Amino acid sequence: MRIVKILILLSWSSIIFSTPMWDYDDMQNFLRAYENYRITIDSKAESHYIPTIRTSYPMNISDICGFVANWQLYAPDSVEHGGIIEAETGELREIIQTDNTQESVIIWSLYKSLFSSGVFDSNTALSLDYVARFPAYNEEISEYSFYYPVWNSGLALLMVIYYSEYFEDTSLYGYGDSCAAFVIDSVLPLTTAEPAYNLLHCYVTAFVAGCLAQYGEYRDEPYFIEEANSLGIRAKDWAEAHPDTAFGWQIWAMSSGTLLWGLIKSYFSYYPDELDNWIDSYILPYFPEIVPSPGEFDPYIWDNSWNIWYANGYRVLNDLSPDSVWYYKYRNIVDYLIAQDTDRDGGIPASVMHGDTMDMSWVSTYLVFMGLEGVWDSLKEYDAGVIRLQLAGQELPYYLAGDTIAIEFQSANCGIMPISDVDIYLLSNFDTIINIEYDMDLGESITDTFIWIPDSTGDYSIRQIVQYLDDMNPINDTLSLSMYITPIVELVGFLMDSAGTMISGEIIFYSIYDSSEILATAETDSSDYQFNVSIPEIYTKVCVRPEFPFPDICFDSVDIASVTDELNIILPYPQVLLVQDDGGIYREYFTAPLDTLNILFSLWDREIGEIPPETMEYFQWQSILWFTGDCEDSIFSYEDIEFMSEFIDSGGKIVLTGQYILENLIETSFWDEYIHAANTGSGEPILLCDIWEEQRYLCTRGDGSAENQVSIDFMVPPDDATAWIVQDCSVIDSNVVAFSRNFSSHGKILFSSLGFEGMGKLSPAQESRTELFAKIFTWLDPAGIENERLCIIPSKIDIQITPNPFNSSCKIFVPAEAKIEIYDLRGNVVYAPSILQFLSPRGERDDSVFGYESEKRSSSLPPCRDVPKGLMRATFIWQPDETISSGIYFVRATTNYGNGITKRIVYVK
Repeated sequence: MRIVKILILLSWSSIIFSTPMWDYDDMQNFLRAYENYRITIDSKAESHYIPTIRTSYPMNISDICGFVANWQLYAPDSVEHGGIIEAETGELREIIQTDNTQESVIIWSLYKSLFSSGVFDSNTALSLDYVARFPAYNEEISEYSFYYPVWNSGLALLMVIYYSEYFEDTSLYGYGDSCAAFVIDSVLPLTTAEPAYNLLHCYVTAFVAGCLAQYGEYRDEPYFIEEANSLGIRAKDWAEAHPDTAFGWQIWAMSSGTLLWGLIKSYFSYYPDELDNWIDSYILPYFPEIVPSPGEFDPYIWDNSWNIWYANGYRVLNDLSPDSVWYYKYRNIVDYLIAQDTDRDGGIPASVMHGDTMDMSWVSTYLVFMGLEGVWDSLKEYDAGVIRLQLAGQELPYYLAGDTIAIEFQSANCGIMPISDVDIYLLSNFDTIINIEYDMDLGESITDTFIWIPDSTGDYSIRQIVQYLDDMNPINDTLSLSMYITPIVELVGFLMDSAGTMISGEIIFYSIYDSSEILATAETDSSDYQFNVSIPEIYTKVCVRPEFPFPDICFDSVDIASVTDELNIILPYPQVLLVQDDGGIYREYFTAPLDTLNILFSLWDREIGEIPPETMEYFQWQSILWFTGDCEDSIFSYEDIEFMSEFIDSGGKIVLTGQYILENLIETSFWDEYIHAANTGSGEPILLCDIWEEQRYLCTRGDGSAENQVSIDFMVPPDDATAWIVQDCSVIDSNVVAFSRNFSSHGKILFSSLGFEGMGKLSPAQESRTELFAKIFTWLDPAGIENERLCIIPSKIDIQITPNPFNSSCKIFVPAEAKIEIYDLRGNVVYAPSILQFLSPRGERDDSVFGYESEKRSSSLPPCRDVPKGLMRATFIWQPDETISSGIYFVRATTNYGNGITKRIVYVK
């Protein structure tokens, strides 16, 4: 007998559409995002399931039900009062949907049954009021498809089953029968003008077939079952004709897991003898075990939604064809999604890449009735468990004795019965810190924070233990947190040059985790040049401010633990003297290119006085870069003129630059003898071109320029000069801006009437000043001069691992350029990284430490000769794949100098 349809059909124009179905444009955007997103199956069998996370499944159900309740609109004056908001944040934050709202009724009905609690009864009533105003079959359609009201009507059938069963209320039967009739009379075409809709229609058809079959069973209505079977065969035939597409793809909120679930519920439940062959033909070759994260945010990739459908499919497949493989796949996905609730608000995002702030109400409800509901029967009646033990707040890079350390712990009722008199212990190296007794209802957890103050250095194990007399699952009763309390060490050392001469100076130790944090400072003693310092035994950044002319320099990562006796620092000789004669205004325009080129320089501020001539013997290149900026009058004293003359005559090289430098030198003997150019007048600082490899333009305004040039002096250089910068490349005898001269003494001078700080870009891809300075120092001919470096001699190497033990990933710190291998107890290498990422502190420069008269530079220069790099630190993250089992492993680091170290690491899934 045919059931009479009971449809409450509303005028389409009167409906307030709040559900953003995917229209044609959305579908095309999805296909573009999905183009390279294809998955292959990995059917790995397990003899039994081992939870991959520490959690309480009843607590998860309770948290999700509460999360959804928080996103129910309470606005009695609104037509959408009682509806469920789509998303926590983002474009869907203002959307309220019928399908979300029906799903809320499903999970709150389930909660009422499992927890014997009516805490969400009023929420359920509000949701049903919303559904009455916006029934499933009145959801929006597009010109391409009416899949959305069909989908929602199938979901409505599940809602009616859950509500009627667990509330013992038959008042929704009429609505359910209406939705069933709509599904039967609204068969989706499986051949359309848009192939993507064919796949979506197949998935929706399978889904509503499964829903209709369950509804027919619940209502004891054979006609519904017969029609469900017919829809299931329709979806099955299309899928088998398009196996590559149907069985391995995902689209909209569905995946081929939806197809699997729907076909089992609508067809194979009635023809189970066909299932084994069908599994061999279609499940094993095509279905993925889990779909991975896309690796970047994309609003059309909903991998979490697709994965929970795979879990649901594997769950019902295991119900009909029990196999540990299917159960493993199902539970693995459930745990995978639970673990994404890192903010512990109960919400799950649509994609791994969406993060905690974009949790979706519909994905969260999926996890309850497609995933967690099936776990319930496997739980123990009485089970008190440890869920979490971690540092509260931001984890610090190290801790000292006497520090106040906040540690957060969580224990939960992991069983399905209330428990009382549960003892929770917290121990530090087996000494009891806290002993608390709790009662915990079904789904309840206890979270608290305790303050621990270690009184000595060394390794600590903070251990959380729960004890309950009737506990039936001892596996989750303990959890440990390893900590190392860092000692303070007393160090002595010397600053010296490569010849062993002692040098005075200041040594500053910075945290490599926070470049603004100074851990300690020390100064050399005036009598014996020794310095003493108390510092944590950690990696640190060491910066040295020695006496002039040695340059200020930093070493980015020094392992204090490797220093056994003395911290002796060998300072390099500088290559170039940078003379600041502009009041410090334009210093960065000169120091930045030198840093980029790894030129080791010392800076002399002319406000201090004349340059001490005797210091020039320390410079490797015997070179001076002297800049005067905007200074107009009395730039050079008689002593300066005498110093520069003697320096050039002794083979030194000088670069002079400044926009008023010509006027200050033109009437001096130094001009006549060493520059010897004629002044042809001044011009506007517009565009200049150089005469290097090709003609390019040099801008004295705009990007990269100090924009301080008000005029440019042009010159006719002497016959033995080489023009560097001219205004007109076709006429180089009257408009030269910069030129150089070589002398028989091997001395050199490069003179520029343009301040280099006023130079912008030669071309969009080049920094004019850096390129110019590179040519200058090539012209200075430093060939054969080997750069010296800051040297700190290491005596041993080390490996640091955090956390250890770990259950998902750990960070491993090792000596830079060391060969790294991780191997198991049998000696098999399980991981060998080929690329290490160097750690460097944040921030580039801190002039407040060193003052304006000097600069500090990163140690990115070539390494010291014959010095092991054990003090340079590198890091990598080990995240074992699913083939790696729990257990003990070893990390081995071997340097190029033959020394090595091995440390144990414990992996707990």
